[in-house]
Amino acid sequence: MKAMAIANFGEPEVFTELEVEKPIPNNNEVLVKSQLSAQLLGCIKWQKRIKS
Repeated sequence: MKAMAIANFGEPEVFTELEVEKPIPNNNEVLVKSQLSAQLLGCIKWQKRIKS
């Protein structure tokens, strides 16, 4: 399955697409499928403030 990873803070270009093994949930866990995700402008500004 595909996953997005962030090695360090920065612009959206720091996202890296990875191919990872699909996790297998235990008896007391649930596997949630996400089809869409977004990063808000406020989050990007907050990350830049931490980096400085």
